[in-house]
Amino acid sequence: MTTPALILPFHQLSARDLPRVGGKGANLGEMTQAGLPVPPGLCVTTEAFDRAMRTIPGLDAALTALEALSPDDLPGFRRESEALRQLIEAEPVPVEVADALLAAWTELGGPEHAWAVRSSATAEDLPDASFAGQQDTILNVRGADALLHAVRRCQASLFTERACVYRARGGFSHRQVRLSVVVQRQIVPEVSGILFTADPISGDRDVLSVDAGFGLGEALVSGLIDADLARVRRSTGEVIERRIAVKRLGIYALPEGGTVTRTHSDEEARRPALTDPMLSELVRLAGRVEAHYGQPQDLEWCFADGALYLLQARPITTLFPLAEPRRPELGQRVLLSFGHVQVMTAPMTPLGRSLWLQAVPIGRELNDLRPGRLTRHAGGRVYFDVTPVLKHPFVGPKVLTAIQNIDSRVAADLAEALKRCPETISDPLQPRAGAPILAPVLFAVVRALLWDNPHALHSSVPARLDAAVHGARVAVLAETTPVARLRVFERLISDLFPTLFPNAAPVFAGVASERLLGKVLGSDTDAEAMRDLTRGLADNITTLMDLEVGDLADVARPHEALKAALLAGEQRRETLAALPGGPELLAALDRFLARFGMRGPGEIDIGQPRYRDDPGVLLRVVAGALHAGEPGGHRAHHDRMKALGDSAVERLVSAARRGAWGWLKAPLVRRLATVYRQLFALREHPKFALIRVLDLGLNAARQAGEALAEAGRLDQVEDAFMLELPELIAAFERPDGEDLRALVRRRREEQARFQRMDPPRVMMSGGARVMAPVRRDHLPAGALVGVAASGGVVEGVARVILDPNTDTLKHGEILVAPFTDPGWTPLFVHAAAVVIDVGGLMTHGSVVAREYGIPAVVSVDGGTRTIKTGDRLLVNGDQGYVLIQASA
Repeated sequence: MTTPALILPFHQLSARDLPRVGGKGANLGEMTQAGLPVPPGLCVTTEAFDRAMRTIPGLDAALTALEALSPDDLPGFRRESEALRQLIEAEPVPVEVADALLAAWTELGGPEHAWAVRSSATAEDLPDASFAGQQDTILNVRGADALLHAVRRCQASLFTERACVYRARGGFSHRQVRLSVVVQRQIVPEVSGILFTADPISGDRDVLSVDAGFGLGEALVSGLIDADLARVRRSTGEVIERRIAVKRLGIYALPEGGTVTRTHSDEEARRPALTDPMLSELVRLAGRVEAHYGQPQDLEWCFADGALYLLQARPITTLFPLAEPRRPELGQRVLLSFGHVQVMTAPMTPLGRSLWLQAVPIGRELNDLRPGRLTRHAGGRVYFDVTPVLKHPFVGPKVLTAIQNIDSRVAADLAEALKRCPETISDPLQPRAGAPILAPVLFAVVRALLWDNPHALHSSVPARLDAAVHGARVAVLAETTPVARLRVFERLISDLFPTLFPNAAPVFAGVASERLLGKVLGSDTDAEAMRDLTRGLADNITTLMDLEVGDLADVARPHEALKAALLAGEQRRETLAALPGGPELLAALDRFLARFGMRGPGEIDIGQPRYRDDPGVLLRVVAGALHAGEPGGHRAHHDRMKALGDSAVERLVSAARRGAWGWLKAPLVRRLATVYRQLFALREHPKFALIRVLDLGLNAARQAGEALAEAGRLDQVEDAFMLELPELIAAFERPDGEDLRALVRRRREEQARFQRMDPPRVMMSGGARVMAPVRRDHLPAGALVGVAASGGVVEGVARVILDPNTDTLKHGEILVAPFTDPGWTPLFVHAAAVVIDVGGLMTHGSVVAREYGIPAVVSVDGGTRTIKTGDRLLVNGDQGYVLIQASA
């Protein structure tokens, strides 16, 4: 057996050698073999590291102490990591490692040059985590003794406090990570810096970003200086931004070894670090490196004696992925996040994602089971290519106007994105193609606005939707095997919108009526009456669900022992059933679950848990209601809101009568206001129908998961949701019985990575995140800007809830959430106000807040990251901002 190498020069290395020389070393070898301008060097391998570690007395006990620490125990990490480093640095490099290192170093001209010694960890620069900068770098090392000392110090730096904490928080074991040491000829540069081959801020793959300064790059990497910035559009070579910083300091190599920090003169500090030819050379190098690796890279580079050197390259791990499929032949396209439209920005499971890609009948024939050409996915989210719609000369402006009325922030982003599209596109919108679906819908909307009895529609629309759901249920349950049921469900999903849209068409008349009311009333508009018109809409299915949750609290409220148990977090059925009032509460809970058990937070994703899976979610909401309030208080409040809304109709009619045309406007206003009250109240019914159809697929998928788990092809039933629908069906059609567990593990790792990403609501197909500028000059200093979604001003204490399955709201607190959907709505019963990261005027949280009469500010970018539970807030739902008055 060949003895593992202790030392390997760059020219013998490639990306395959990561286990032997770590990420940095493998990259340097890969770049050297690719002919890129890399200074020569070598790697002290992980085998050499292992041998060195075997000589360390007390190593196992020190590692055990590290592993026992909580990721948040910073004093503990400081103490244990320092003790471990001292253990390592106290021992000399093993003789066989030192001899091999010095021999290879001498071959590269060692004593004649200065050297940079850097760590290269085996967990470094992986696709979903970058460990760059977690270990030490020693520059300008001269002489054999200094080299051996630098290598030992670098090996010990695997256990710096910051490296240990980073690994612990990322779930990496301290025992599994091994270290190689890179020894590279030190270039003494005039200029050095960092280059991102894609813009790290916007994500635009066509824009590269360069930071540059004088002297060694360590000054820039460590944040010691402000750097010159240049941003270049790669496709054209245009310099789109150039900023010259005042570079007061620089780090320079000393002839005898080591470095010195020098202060620049004022003239030197203001001089550009890069000339135009140097920038052009960097752009060409960026293209070569990215082409070699096939993905965006973060480069460290320098110029010395007029020559450009590449010191390091690693993948940029923070970019939001490009939308798939890419379709570069279409050019730059505008992509709109479906998750932001639905106010559910978390990544979907692969099964849930595949359903929506197939369900939306955009860019495909109605009988085609494949995803349409205008649907894409990125980072676990679904995106729609809205370019053909927005570029249409007649349809585009009207769509933007409609979106402006729903979510002004999204409309502004889309308008900004349109500026980046080519003037003409190869696939313009063909309105006639959508006529078979849209024409009946538009006709029904017009009839509902002007002719049909809105009170009759208030009853008939839910009935028609219920009938459609019943038909779907009969079709699925007629089949007896999971795969047969999934095939029927696949066809149902493909026809979902053509089936539900015509039945739900009158609901859109309710949406349109509010806008038309404003136009008809004009200057006679009674703003307060218009706001009150939205209150207490009758028979809203989501509001009914909330009221029933309040009823559950009322069942428990008279029973002190039951109430105390719920407030203490008790959720076990057997315990609750033994308490006075417990059987009645559980019976009421079961009735609730029979009607609404298929709902839950994030319910548009078929892979998310439902209320019936964990009724404890509802019991926590019930407990929150028991902190305050009185029996029937929630229904009394709704009745007051309904009376206020009903009275608003008469107030608006009175306002309409005032003008010269009052005799004509008054009946039209009465009609539109009635249409709004009767039909906008049904806005959640189509989604309720949709969720019930999805539930048929959810149950079939679980049955399929059971069969595959029994066959040993999946580890557990829920793994079925890690497969796309065609994959799940195909799993039953393959005679070879393919083991799907490895695929599921990769998908779960991918999902965890996607979960940490912040998805753009609007982006270009080239990856650029699009955000229109937001005016802040009229707001108080420090205000968090959003969209005013429900009027009123409230001061109170914040509670940040990221997952309603694990946390709940106390009565009178301000709900701060990343998004909300009907699964979140029970929390609104207790909220004094609502602050949401995403959303617009017509999205779920906004509408519910208006119905409940509480202030709401939505589309507050990063609100849940900035606001902390316990912060005292001022929520201004009139002007659309949130102010943190006092921190927790």
